[in-house]
Amino acid sequence: MSIGNILNSARTALAMNQTALDTTSNNISNVNTPGYSRQRVNITTGTSVFDGATFLSGGVSVANVERVYDRFLNTQIMNAKQTLSEHSTKEEAMARLETVYTDLNDSGLDSLLAQFFSSLEDVTNDPQSNSARSILIASANVLSDKINSMDDRNRSEIENLEDHISAAVDDINSLSSRIAELNDRILQTEQGAQESNELRDERNRLIEELAEEVDINVLEEDSGMVKILMARGSTLVAGTRSTTLSESRELNKDGIKDILLGDYVVTQNISSGRLSGLMDMRTGIHQSTSDKLELLAATISKEFNILHREGYGLDGETGRDLFNDFTPFTTIGSANTGGGVVSSSINDLSAVTLDDYEIRFSSDTTFNIYNTTDGTTVSTGNAYTSGDSIDFEGLSMVVSDTTASPRGGDSFTVSLTTNAARLFGVAITDNKEFAAASDPAFLPGDNSNVLNMTDLQDAKFLDDGISSFSDFFKGLVSDVGGETYIANINVSSQEVVLSELEGYRDSITSVSMDEEGVNLIKFQHAYEAAARVVSTVDQMFETILRLR
Repeated sequence: MSIGNILNSARTALAMNQTALDTTSNNISNVNTPGYSRQRVNITTGTSVFDGATFLSGGVSVANVERVYDRFLNTQIMNAKQTLSEHSTKEEAMARLETVYTDLNDSGLDSLLAQFFSSLEDVTNDPQSNSARSILIASANVLSDKINSMDDRNRSEIENLEDHISAAVDDINSLSSRIAELNDRILQTEQGAQESNELRDERNRLIEELAEEVDINVLEEDSGMVKILMARGSTLVAGTRSTTLSESRELNKDGIKDILLGDYVVTQNISSGRLSGLMDMRTGIHQSTSDKLELLAATISKEFNILHREGYGLDGETGRDLFNDFTPFTTIGSANTGGGVVSSSINDLSAVTLDDYEIRFSSDTTFNIYNTTDGTTVSTGNAYTSGDSIDFEGLSMVVSDTTASPRGGDSFTVSLTTNAARLFGVAITDNKEFAAASDPAFLPGDNSNVLNMTDLQDAKFLDDGISSFSDFFKGLVSDVGGETYIANINVSSQEVVLSELEGYRDSITSVSMDEEGVNLIKFQHAYEAAARVVSTVDQMFETILRLR
């Protein structure tokens, strides 16, 4: 081996160990940097060269500076994070909702119901007492205010969830765009034969943030770029381009805005992450709490008004409501192609079921009526005439032509519980109007009608005839408490899973100061040894020169 070859081997050793020291220093500097993956230098023997007589050593070279990264483990962590984010979102929403329904004092709805029935009993004992009647009206107003307040808080929570959904959509779009930009930078960097470990770490951190927002699958391509799919295959990021997520302008058949990826509805494709948790809670509050509170308010109003209309006040008048008469809420199908409009009213309160109904046109001239609450068919093959009253189960609906008549496939819905809690209120202000008597001939001492009203306390009107007003509300409170408990358990268990996975990843990818300290000494000594070789070769050159 020539002196020049020895010097070249020492030079490559110096360069390699300098790179190793730089990498070690970088690891130590980033020991507390979130998302940083430690790097290591992969070393290989330099290519030997044949000089005609023998092979000359090629020294040593750096194959690459590699980030220590476990793709499979990272995918597990990503999945755990999106599941935890979903459960955490539900836990937060349920904690807020629980404060609406779990009043443990005299101001709770169940207590106010009991106080209202107690005030009815006081009127029963003395039906002509102005004091008892005034307390009854006041108690009814307090009950009404409580139901209104709970409805307001329900609506506020739904609006809050809507705002958070919009914010989550914006966050997803921002993260997707930044990941696409990093894809481009990584591609450009690695095509230039440079390392992009820091860029890959940054991209991985953004991908984990994105996974917390929505469930995704990540595919790394040969080019180094990643392709990100939302669950069920919708492409969110492809190379250097990202697709925009948005909310629909119109409400869908469930009364909520759909989520769009580009021009495609992906609402049903979202099954995990914060966005999924927000959407589930938005629907859950509608179905599990708001709708039940609406039904309770409507049932109280219906049953008391039926009896109150039959009774007589101290002024001898009859036919009055105790609580505000609720108005049927009608809607026109969003997919309708015809020109029909709809209105509705109640023609027999005692026959009203408080279920939801749909009139669906099977052709331009015939329609069917469906009970959408229990999934039954009310009637089929009905002939349509614009403006005619359509009477069924205590309701009267009128569908009329406007610029055109309805078309086959058009639908019209009616609900008696929608807005019932918001509009719930006391219809009388003068205590003399309270109809305690059943027969005007026995005024003012007749209490027979108010006795019928007190019987409503234990009557089973709800849950298919198995629950009283109080039972129904207690069941609602129990459901909210149970869902809150489940959310808490899910969060706790998922936190343990994520903690274990992150601990395992840290043991593989995070910087160990002990290990880096050992590497620092090792590469420092190797560098010093290579430098001594250079110094020795220099002395050898000087000796040769002196010989000449």
